Amino acid sequence: MNPEETAKIQEIQKAQEAEIQLKKILAVVLDQTAYDRIMNVRISNKELYFTVANALIHYYKKTQKRITEKELITIINMNLAATKQPETKIHIRRK
Repeated sequence: MNPEETAKIQEIQKAQEAEIQLKKILAVVLDQTAYDRIMNVRISNKELYFTVANALIHYYKKTQKRITEKELITIINMNLAATKQPETKIHIRRK
């Protein structure tokens, strides 16, 4: 193996370890139904998953209580609204 391949393998391993650690933290922070929902978000939209996961951790640090599915949905919707781009509208004028 050359050094580039070794570096890539180590980088992938670090990313996997970080994700495992994040999952463990989320298992503590969220109740079971909320945890299942955030895992579904992880499958469908990784960027949203990481954004929401960080928000959940900060929220838990402030409140020191487990987050329910309803609260999770609210946080997800807030993040979606903040990142959603306005729709492009095309106006056709006829002569």
